[in-house]
Amino acid sequence: MADKCNDKPCNQCPYRKESLPGFLGDANYQPELFLQQLDMKEMHPCHLAIKDWENYTKEELLAANKCTGALQFMNNSLRIHRNPKIAALQKTVGKNEKVFQWKSEFIEHHKERD
Repeated sequence: MADKCNDKPCNQCPYRKESLPGFLGDANYQPELFLQQLDMKEMHPCHLAIKDWENYTKEELLAANKCTGALQFMNNSLRIHRNPKIAALQKTVGKNEKVFQWKSEFIEHHKERD
């Protein structure tokens, strides 16, 4: 696992309050499904860290920079990841007011509109 991340989320990060609504990769307009990644043993990478999402390898996935927006989202919502290495990485990025604080905010922003 890569114990690294950027110092701030990328401009397209879905955890940013100003992100494009509903744009969640394979989970477009399915924010509840997208957020399930936070419950996995390993933290998902920044979406820009993987060059080819159709053909990535497990090694590439584990070596990629972790998603700073996800780490800051967990910090903002007072949640500590169960993986001690991820929890330690969370401490390095702190909180960010430009990132959602609560799951309900994230879901409302990214849900499909009628």
